[in-house]
Amino acid sequence: MFLMLVGGAPGGCAGGIKVTTLLVILASVRAHLRGTEHVTMFRRSVPAGIVRRSYLLATLSFIFLTIVISGLLLTEEQRPVSDIRSDRYMLLAFEAVSAFGTVGLSAGVTAGLSAAGKFLIIACMLIALWTGRKPTRKTYRMVSFYLAGWADEQELQAHVEKLNRQEVAETTA
Repeated sequence: MFLMLVGGAPGGCAGGIKVTTLLVILASVRAHLRGTEHVTMFRRSVPAGIVRRSYLLATLSFIFLTIVISGLLLTEEQRPVSDIRSDRYMLLAFEAVSAFGTVGLSAGVTAGLSAAGKFLIIACMLIALWTGRKPTRKTYRMVSFYLAGWADEQELQAHVEKLNRQEVAETTA
């Protein structure tokens, strides 16, 4: 599940928090343990803003997954144990992390989920697929508004296009 959560490289189509985010966090931990203020990777300094963004991204991802897994545990609590095997926490966590990382693997319990459970799995996948990058707080809100019927498809598409323009600006700068 850890590899599904981390995902692939930034240029790839894999979801997750991305390998570079994990490497920046690990380099930051290494710098802290060495007692230095500056984070370096491959003899290059990593700006403090990138380090903060990496920690924020990982934290938001963990919070979102915690909410989804908790939601799955609550919505599937009423189901008989025979429907979802006794190791249901691991199975539901596997489903959530797989959906969040857009991995495509399943533990085989998705078909037995309640409507609310399926909604949570779908929300995980849609956030990663619609944005093509890790979601921001505004993206979480926009997807929630869209799924609740408070925002239409044009508003959601406009939000995704704005994110894409920002990403292009960041890569060319």
